Amino acid sequence: MSQSASHYPVSQLINRLMQERGYSTIEFVQSLGYRNIERGLLRLVPWLEQGEGFEKILKQIAATFPQHADELQRAVAQTKAVRAAEFDARWIEQCKAEAHTFRPFIHADGTNTVLRVSVYSGSQVGIGDGLPLRFRRTFWSFQANSSWRRWRD
Repeated sequence: MSQSASHYPVSQLINRLMQERGYSTIEFVQSLGYRNIERGLLRLVPWLEQGEGFEKILKQIAATFPQHADELQRAVAQTKAVRAAEFDARWIEQCKAEAHTFRPFIHADGTNTVLRVSVYSGSQVGIGDGLPLRFRRTFWSFQANSSWRRWRD
């Protein structure tokens, strides 16, 4: 596997196609019909390194290598599943990290006739002069004679 191929199934498949034919990335781009090599590389390299990119190049690969078209389609679907699982794992880790800094905050103010209550929930990212720099995730507001309203940052 070349240095630029990532662990994603679509990257591994493209890299395998290049290795089977002994192509460098430039030769592979030329085999797809690109006359402008730079443009072809700009479209191919994201698929090799990140498992995503300009979709038209996948159609060109499928047209150039029709015997691998179904395999390419499966590899793209598997790559999407892997990327979704990685996103979920990162999100869970972020939630765990934010759980340590979570501080609910309730602020109530008003006069004799109007009461306004605001509830903030979220995680505190940083502290500056004792005040949260970024705090709100969800904002609920209630005013007398009205209903609860919700805003998201």
